[in-house]
Amino acid sequence: MTLETEGLWVEWHVRRDREFDDIALWGGSVYAYDETAESEQRAVGHASIVVSLRGIFHERDALFEALDANSGDLSVIAEELGRHDDHELIRWSDGPGLGMVIVESVELEPAYRGRDLGVEIVRDALAVMSAATVVLYPAPIGSKSKRGEERLQAYWSRHGFEPLGNGVYIASNDDVLAAGDR
Repeated sequence: MTLETEGLWVEWHVRRDREFDDIALWGGSVYAYDETAESEQRAVGHASIVVSLRGIFHERDALFEALDANSGDLSVIAEELGRHDDHELIRWSDGPGLGMVIVESVELEPAYRGRDLGVEIVRDALAVMSAATVVLYPAPIGSKSKRGEERLQAYWSRHGFEPLGNGVYIASNDDVLAAGDR
């Protein structure tokens, strides 16, 4: 399944400039074809992505500061990355460039959930942003139930992500793309 086969596409844009030169904040609007609407398209979701141009080798204090300034969930990712040295993290740095995509959120309308579209949106981001490593902190939309968290963690694990610790998951670009070919 791809976004195209589902009649969806993502329009990516830089959300805002920051004082952090090597951090880019991206937003993606997810659209569906809708023949009943005047414009024949409608927004059905969005994604927020942070790209560290230095990847996992980013200076940890600066990465924490940049991510913490944007979101509490992102600071959890920065803290967890800070617990590991470069030698531990190097195995996830396969892929184009040195960049790291940090998935802040992927949200879809209920009718589009449960169809493996979240990972397709992440794959689309990887194609646009060309990064070696992908990191995320899966959390359910709305109420945070233990069962919902476990389902999301299992979902991302099926798509090439491995637990790094404290609910943070990590994968190489190649692992995420290869999981889509299975």
